[in-house]
Amino acid sequence: MTGLGNLNCQDFEHIEHLPGVLFANFGPREARNGEFPQKLEFRWAHFEHYWQFCSAIHLTQRQATSELPAILSKMSTSITVRRPMKSAVSSTEAFLRSFHNQYPGLTAKAFGGLQVTMQGSAYPSTYHLLIDTLPSSLPNSSVLEVGCGDGFLLSLLADLPDSATTLTGIDLSEAELQQASLRLGPRAFLCQGRAQAMPFASGAFTHVLCHMALMLMDDAPGVVREIRRVLVSTGIFAAVVGARSPGSPAMDAFREIVSRYPRRPEYADVQFGDKRTRSAQGLQELLAQGFTDISIQDLSATKILTKMQFWNWLIDMYDVHLLSEDDIRAARDEYFESLGPMAELDGTLSHIISLRLFVATAA
Repeated sequence: MTGLGNLNCQDFEHIEHLPGVLFANFGPREARNGEFPQKLEFRWAHFEHYWQFCSAIHLTQRQATSELPAILSKMSTSITVRRPMKSAVSSTEAFLRSFHNQYPGLTAKAFGGLQVTMQGSAYPSTYHLLIDTLPSSLPNSSVLEVGCGDGFLLSLLADLPDSATTLTGIDLSEAELQQASLRLGPRAFLCQGRAQAMPFASGAFTHVLCHMALMLMDDAPGVVREIRRVLVSTGIFAAVVGARSPGSPAMDAFREIVSRYPRRPEYADVQFGDKRTRSAQGLQELLAQGFTDISIQDLSATKILTKMQFWNWLIDMYDVHLLSEDDIRAARDEYFESLGPMAELDGTLSHIISLRLFVATAA
């Protein structure tokens, strides 16, 4: 076989026939010889050929999206699709992409072990809260994580017993997707792209999850519309977002000190997300077009750290990395000097982190 024009649809009665034919036509040289690599990086041109091929064997795009991870699991191969950006990314997207390329896995590091409280009940992490929004049984379901990062949440889903769920993740950062691919292997389909224009068919997913990413994104209304588009009717959209924290002397001092230093020139225009994502009323407004049965819950977590631990936690925040290296060092010295009277008798500092969980049904 040398191309789509030579394919005989009658030869492919079962989806299991797809891997060999797909890679025989569009894969790298070693795949054409029947030697499937452990990891195969597909370029967008290959992905477009994949859709054409699925059409040729009478698969809908939804079937093609949902079946691909199952196909890959049969051959122990994972695919990461790198989609060329059709328009220039904004300064905010450029910063976030650069940050996460430099520090992949940082979000999972910050929140993977952070116990949170909701309505008086404790949960191991915000990731577990999102998992709890899904039905206990997910037969023939397909889950998309928008802003999947290093695949921490997808891996928790993949590890669930008796899971028959098809998992897909999309992210801007190449380095995050590389980490996700190493973590997940063939258990999920990963794609590089923007949440405002996702390369998935309408109605391709039964559930969409998003962890600590929506409040950072440009054009939040456009992201919500795109998530509604890729969801089936009555599909579920659940997300954890940041909220305005009550503040603490240590955090207030940090914000005041950092605000006095100029940003790097290339980051002067960086603005993180839509302010409406940081309030319950704003979330209701954003979700009203396209979603019903909107439930919003407040979450909280408490950090109790030494001075050095507190700074090491703060240094992972975006605000610090908008500054030059020299200004970061100067801000650190100024910050430590200001902390003396704020510490408890045991030398620790405390801060309450406020977050929100929302769950909405596609209208």
